[in-house]
Amino acid sequence: MTARQTLDVRRRARTWPRAMVLFFAFSLAGSFQLARAAAPGSGTVTPAGPTVTYGGGPFSQTNQTGTAGPPTEPTCVNPLLPCDDFSLTVTIPPSDTNTYFVNVVITFETSADFDLYILDSSGNTLNESVTGDMPEAVRVHAQTGTHVYTVRVTPYSVATGAGGDTYAANVTLSQLVAPPDPPVLPTVAGVPRFKTTRRPKVSATARASPRSVRTGPRTR
Repeated sequence: MTARQTLDVRRRARTWPRAMVLFFAFSLAGSFQLARAAAPGSGTVTPAGPTVTYGGGPFSQTNQTGTAGPPTEPTCVNPLLPCDDFSLTVTIPPSDTNTYFVNVVITFETSADFDLYILDSSGNTLNESVTGDMPEAVRVHAQTGTHVYTVRVTPYSVATGAGGDTYAANVTLSQLVAPPDPPVLPTVAGVPRFKTTRRPKVSATARASPRSVRTGPRTR
């Protein structure tokens, strides 16, 4: 059994049946005080301003409805089943031909267990980190233009209430940089120098055509 499967077994053993969770969540949500939400609740990253930081917690309740392998998305019914959502806007000018990635890392006390998700504007989960370790981190490819994502953090197993566990989030927009070409080897007398070259491209037509065979006498 892999470490991730072991984590899933541990989580499933502690997770209520989903129908029961939803029943109690909707019936009792109004009786709990709201947990502290992500602060600030939104931010923007661009190639010119590639970093945003924020934090969240403490929470009045935990949320153990999300599981790993195969993943089960968490149920969000604040404040009984809290999901801390941060609205992230990513803007890349259409003229920028570079490749970018959105990186999100959350840190917290090692005794706590927070889960991290990133969703697109339609609510589809693009990536998640539910390892049970610290930190949790996700990465997604950023498309050109302006796009809005939701960074979601759930307190899976944390100390709740006043003075409870909190987390800190760091969001960066990083550019994919191509590796530099290898240096040209110097020529040393008596030492052979080798260089790797690519085979020239040959069209499919040329590969399919038979080679011509000379049958007549050679002429100058």
